[in-house]
Amino acid sequence: MKSQLSPFTFLRARALAVLACGLISIPAAIAQTDFYAASSKANNNDRWNNADAPRKWTSDGKTWVGAKTGNVYHTNGYQIKAGNIGTSGGAKPVSSSFNGAKLIIDGFSSTSGVSAEGAGDGEIVFDLKSGGAVGPRAGGSKNATLGGYRADIVTAVTLGAEKRTLRAAVGVAVLDGTLTLNGNTRFTTGSLNDMRFIIRSAVTGSGNIEINGGSSGSKIANGFLTWEFKNLSGWRGTSIAVANKHTISFSSPTDFAQINPAASLSFSSAATGFINLSADVSVASGKFSFGDHVLEDGVYTADQLNELHVSKWNGSKDYPFASGKSRLFVGRSISAP
Repeated sequence: MKSQLSPFTFLRARALAVLACGLISIPAAIAQTDFYAASSKANNNDRWNNADAPRKWTSDGKTWVGAKTGNVYHTNGYQIKAGNIGTSGGAKPVSSSFNGAKLIIDGFSSTSGVSAEGAGDGEIVFDLKSGGAVGPRAGGSKNATLGGYRADIVTAVTLGAEKRTLRAAVGVAVLDGTLTLNGNTRFTTGSLNDMRFIIRSAVTGSGNIEINGGSSGSKIANGFLTWEFKNLSGWRGTSIAVANKHTISFSSPTDFAQINPAASLSFSSAATGFINLSADVSVASGKFSFGDHVLEDGVYTADQLNELHVSKWNGSKDYPFASGKSRLFVGRSISAP
């Protein structure tokens, strides 16, 4: 006698069959592989550590690989060089793209399987053409050494005095892609006084920003060492500190008072930092300072800031603190009536 399935048993069996078919049709997830930098010694001409086998990345301490699409790469406490690129004399800028899915600036990790000897907090060097690179002041807009970089960069979380570092060189460089500051990040240079680094990447994350280093040995005016930020609307850090004769430039309206009222802008008086107002910028009350001087609420032009710099802040009139044709709003939003 032919057996029959009960309606419940039949429906249950059918559902399991459909589920099994569905599972079979779903492709297996592609595992993310993390690779760690192994060395930076004599790493002079690498583009994103691809040029020389002993300085590429490894996931096991032994197997050397170049950056490939879909993988995540770590500085592992070492220095990674994104140059040496650049053209001058009006030639089309050279570009260099990082091929991996993400490049993380971090300290040493034992997960890498390599030695921690000499490892620090990690940094990327955007090293434009050496031995004759020309800066924007010396070469003007047409003859400066020009280069462009594209990467999705993340600075890893920092503890205590740790900092992740992005280092620029003589000339004009543009950074595209994304820049996520999960850790406190230092933007710095070597011993130079003629550079402009344009960060077109949208900056996100909650790590603080320090702009400092490399220029304390010479008299450098506003604009000689410029970090230009195009989009800080997604950044949620609490501090931008500018020192050592570096200039921070805002090239699109940045309304911290509304979108990130915890954010402060501070400038060193001992090793003067500068500001360029190419676009309007706002901060909340008490969030703008030069040395020990906290700027009162109000709306300021560059000329008004420079007057305060000399008359109230003991600054030099020969080295104007502020430049640009836009305004600084303190204690109110740019969009406020």
